[in-house]
Amino acid sequence: MDSAVLKRLSTVKINVEENSRQLEPIIWKLFRFFDIPVRYIDYFAYSYINTAVTIRDVIKESFNSYSKTLETLYIKECTSYSRNWIITESMDYYPCLVDIYIDVHRSSVALDVLLDHCVSLKRLKVDSGLLSVGPDSFASTSTSTLTASNIHSLRMLIIGKLSISASILEYISFRCRRLKHMCLSKSTVSGDISENTGSLVIDMSYTHLQTLQLHQVLFTTSLNANIDSQTINLICIPENLFEKSPYCDRQIDNESAQNGFLEIYKKTSWFYTVYNKFCRDEWSSEVWNLARNESEMAIKYFSSFKSSRISSKNMTVPYTDVGYFTKKNWSDSLPDGYVMLKCGSLERHTITGKWFSNEHTWQKMFDSLH
Repeated sequence: MDSAVLKRLSTVKINVEENSRQLEPIIWKLFRFFDIPVRYIDYFAYSYINTAVTIRDVIKESFNSYSKTLETLYIKECTSYSRNWIITESMDYYPCLVDIYIDVHRSSVALDVLLDHCVSLKRLKVDSGLLSVGPDSFASTSTSTLTASNIHSLRMLIIGKLSISASILEYISFRCRRLKHMCLSKSTVSGDISENTGSLVIDMSYTHLQTLQLHQVLFTTSLNANIDSQTINLICIPENLFEKSPYCDRQIDNESAQNGFLEIYKKTSWFYTVYNKFCRDEWSSEVWNLARNESEMAIKYFSSFKSSRISSKNMTVPYTDVGYFTKKNWSDSLPDGYVMLKCGSLERHTITGKWFSNEHTWQKMFDSLH
């Protein structure tokens, strides 16, 4: 084998099945023997065995060998293995990595560790599993400022089939202040509803987004909640630069404060979403953009919100027929509260009840990043 040819190799694509398991370590040893400067790895594994162990070994013994040169890393696996594990616990420091895609069954990604280890990362795409952050990282967000070394240059975030908390999104906004494009698809977002305002506020005010897409996203008050009792059906998206008001963080208790509330929230888009559960992790949904008079009705309702109004009833539209939903009773969801996704600024947003992928468009946006 010509070592000069191998040394020019920069892209590795590996598809591992049961009958090729024994051959895989030999290939990686061959690459290491010739000291190949791999920059791109596309790794797919299909197995019915303990894939968590095998992929952990591959990361430690193979991927980490190229941690100083690797720029793109795609990891995908299909397996019936069901034990949860943290994929980032196996990763070394990857100073040159700009693009990573992780789709590993029932794995979790420690976001703070990933950002610390991949300081040049521009695009993060995660499908399936859980996105988490360590308690020490959350504690740091309460301090006055970040150091220059802690501010991350992540520009694009794509999340699919994932469970994530509102606090994680706020952490992303706080730390990744150059984030420009974000997409959540077929994912669950959870958080607490304020007893004072009736809102679950996702505060991403450090983020100035050019693109926001939410496709078949389920908002709930608990990450592990039953869909029939915990969903939140109303979503509010400010369309202009959000300017903080003294009326937003405390209960509104007088007429002037209510007027201030209305002025702020009139410049928003309101959406009504209904969900229909098929099984534990599968649901369908439909989204409507509320008309102006309907939005004003919601604004007036929440401007004088009373915590006693919080409903404990079923928050989903009763199932009638596959694909059939109605907007008719949208106001029945007012006592259940609403979600507000608050950005520093937002140029364009799309909210749908259907899951779809537009890889070509997102790739063009990624290619245009500086």
